Amino acid sequence: MRTFRGPILAVFLLVIGAVAQAGFKEASNAYKSGNYPVALNEFKRLAANGDASAQFNLGLMYANGHGVSQDFQEAMVWYRKAAEQGNAAAQINLGWIYAQGQVVTRDFEQALAWYRKAADQGDAGAQLNVGWMYALGQAVPQDYRQAVAWYRKAAEQGSASAQYNLGLMYVNGHGVPTDLVQAHKWFDLAVAKGNEDVQQNRYAVEAKMSREQILRAQSLARDWLAKHK
Repeated sequence: MRTFRGPILAVFLLVIGAVAQAGFKEASNAYKSGNYPVALNEFKRLAANGDASAQFNLGLMYANGHGVSQDFQEAMVWYRKAAEQGNAAAQINLGWIYAQGQVVTRDFEQALAWYRKAADQGDAGAQLNVGWMYALGQAVPQDYRQAVAWYRKAAEQGSASAQYNLGLMYVNGHGVPTDLVQAHKWFDLAVAKGNEDVQQNRYAVEAKMSREQILRAQSLARDWLAKHK
């Protein structure tokens, strides 16, 4: 049976804020087309004026070495500026840097603190990461019930990794009673999101289930999908 998945890093170009700025659109389009010099200059201008989305994207460009020499220290500077303004993606990446000990001394307490800020905003990736830390006992005493609670929050939002991890919790009876029907349901949903490698675990669970249990699990998965269209 494969182990848990996590933590994740926000690696996407940030969505434009509620008030879309022409400069931000220009920078975003330039980035997507691979015109990194134009994107970099525009993100720098916006970031210097305090735009949190631009600050995150500027950090992302430094982290990936897009249009600049790769510089995780500089990426962290811009992630922090955005994170302190409440940008969830920046909070996740800042937490990830602390969790990995990348350009800073590894600090799980700081990692958890930043993940929690994003998770409390409803970010599914951050919720997955918080669950991961509770499952492993990083910065907090190991607490499978808390892990399940956070995995469930993310899973209900459609996070395939959280659905997979929640399924494993049901298989192992960690934080919840062992329940192969529920495990199969969450594995089904993870596979439906495109995580084909989860099938190995689903097959392993099916080998321990009756035909009626499998049909019940599949029905629960269909019901969940119908409610979350």
